[in-house]
Amino acid sequence: YLAELQSFQNGDFYVQDISSMLVSHIAQPKEGDYVIDVCAAPGGKSLHMAEMLKANPPSVAVFFIGTNNSGGNTADEILYGMENLVRTLRGYCPQTKVIVLGLAPRGLAFARKALRHIDPVNVRYRTLADWKDVYYYEFSNDLMNPDDRALKMDFYTNDALHFSGKGYAEVITPNVAGMIKLVQSPKLPADFFRQINLSFHTPDLRPPEKNHRQV
Repeated sequence: YLAELQSFQNGDFYVQDISSMLVSHIAQPKEGDYVIDVCAAPGGKSLHMAEMLKANPPSVAVFFIGTNNSGGNTADEILYGMENLVRTLRGYCPQTKVIVLGLAPRGLAFARKALRHIDPVNVRYRTLADWKDVYYYEFSNDLMNPDDRALKMDFYTNDALHFSGKGYAEVITPNVAGMIKLVQSPKLPADFFRQINLSFHTPDLRPPEKNHRQV
């Protein structure tokens, strides 16, 4: 029945099962917690937590979503989904700043094949940023060799899709933690963030603390 509805086909809503909804109630996120939805497709548990936290909204939300769609949906369709997520979260929590992360390179043939799927999505994701409430950031260059744009496989598991422990420890966690700290700074102008995304390679974002496990 639902699959026949035009609103469902348009992506205006999707179905979330009870087990997914229970995650938010069991986790019971509270002020000061870092919450990482590592099974986000398309991010329903994150939005559910945001709805639960309306009275005490998170200061920053990070969306790293879309790679599972990059082979079967157009860049515009993926953008539409991300726009809905950002709009919905901002509707629940208007004080929450949102960081949209660009799709990461994936697949052993990335340099030859996957660019045509991923780059158009990231170009569109970048348009969501107003550099005040919504920000865009990507760290593709940290994950690829500079000469041939092949993946640095020590940052990935064998499927060339999921990140390895080293990938999380040396690239994902420090980049995301650094970006979160930056968007929470009241002194940085919007031009600072625009400049960051001209190069998509910003090792200076990494916070000085040695232990990044609390992310």
